[in-house]
Parts: sequence; C-alpha cells; structure tokens
Amino acid sequence: MKMKDTVRMSLISKSGVELMIALETFKSRLVNNQIEIQNEEGYVDTLHFLFSEPAMEVEIKRLKQIIPIDIIHFLKTHNGADLFVHPTYGGGIRLLV
Repeated sequence: MKMKDTVRMSLISKSGVELMIALETFKSRLVNNQIEIQNEEGYVDTLHFLFSEPAMEVEIKRLKQIIPIDIIHFLKTHNGADLFVHPTYGGGIRLLV
C-alpha cells in the first residue's frame, strides 16, 4: 500500500493532547477499522484505517531525553497510523512521529 501523503505531526503541548483525543474518539466510530465517508462529489466510499502497534518500552528509552510527554503517550498507544486509505486507490494520510 503506497501512501501519497505523508504528514509528520508534532504532538507538542495542547495540540498533541487534542490530537490524541480526536484519534481516540474517531477510533471509537470505526467498525473493523473502516468507516463510510461521503466525499465532495457525493460518492460514499469505505475507507480503511491502520493503527500501528504500540512502541516497545526499549524503543522509547532510545529516544532523546527531551521528548514531550504527548509524543511518548502517542508512541505507547499507536506508534503511527495510516488514515483514510481507499481500498482500491490507496492514498490517505500516514501519521508519523
């Protein structure tokens, strides 16, 4: 699966907390890691979401000492995600730290 858009997001301070809340709320709406979304042309597609396994504690310890707590929380929860991936056309957003 190729991702056309790669987004590097920094989860620092308030924006990081808001992103984590948004991701957890959004995940609660998914059924089998999928959701039906109506696009701007009016078509309804079922898009896929893949949340990576949490980072292992040993991986997190290898990071620099000055890592914001929001980033550590994200890594312990998801360690990345592919969002809004079309099953035929790919695309979507790759969320990395």
